[in-house]
Amino acid sequence: MLREIITPQTQDYMVKIPLEYLNTKVEILVLPFPENQANTPLHQGKTSDLRQLLRNYPVGNRSSFEIDQQINLLRDEWK
Repeated sequence: MLREIITPQTQDYMVKIPLEYLNTKVEILVLPFPENQANTPLHQGKTSDLRQLLRNYPVGNRSSFEIDQQINLLRDEWK
């Protein structure tokens, strides 16, 4: 995934497409970015916060081991 936050000075902006996206369909979005989030890290919080979210997710009862496995899978997607 490619994400870049910019402050455009003109209406034209050139986007460099990563090699792995060539010959595939991609979606390019242009959205306003809230000023109050400009200095907020994209990833914040603790693993325990994510564990609590997963525990509350309505997909049946999961053991602590299953929740840890799910967290590791989600984390590995970002590597």
